[in-house]
Amino acid sequence: MAGSAFGIYLIINELVHGSFNRIGQASMIVLAIGCAMGLPFFGRKIAALQKELAKPTLTEPDHPPDFEPLNDGSQTWKQLEEMNRPRDLHESPTNEHHTPLPPGEAG
Repeated sequence: MAGSAFGIYLIINELVHGSFNRIGQASMIVLAIGCAMGLPFFGRKIAALQKELAKPTLTEPDHPPDFEPLNDGSQTWKQLEEMNRPRDLHESPTNEHHTPLPPGEAG
């Protein structure tokens, strides 16, 4: 909005103090009219943005949050310890349907 108003000021200043031919003057006048027509548009946009920024972004919840289903992290710690324990070379990573081979038999 301030840019449109400043543009109009600059155009009027150039028309008064500058020496233009008729085409230059006409184009400056058209540009000034365009800037003037933009003033209400940008004014409405600024007002709408100010109204939107004045609203709170978060609303209060209907009921307080329930933290009961959350665990304390001990299960995650146990899983990390399980990942770090040494494994038998014949043990499958998932321990599903696998029996270790006797020491003398190689697959």
